[in-house]
Amino acid sequence: MSLFRGILTVLLLILFVGLCVWIFSRKRKKQYDDAAKMALDSHHSDKKQEVKRDE
Repeated sequence: MSLFRGILTVLLLILFVGLCVWIFSRKRKKQYDDAAKMALDSHHSDKKQEVKRDE
């Protein structure tokens, strides 16, 4: 049973490190920048206000 727990711990550590590398990779920077600017984009804000008025 302890062998299983050790293997599981190593697999989860590898998964965590892989996820961190994927999240913080430079390839995803543009995606994150676009998402950060979305709240300030007037086009998206106008659509949200239109939906609220219709309700």
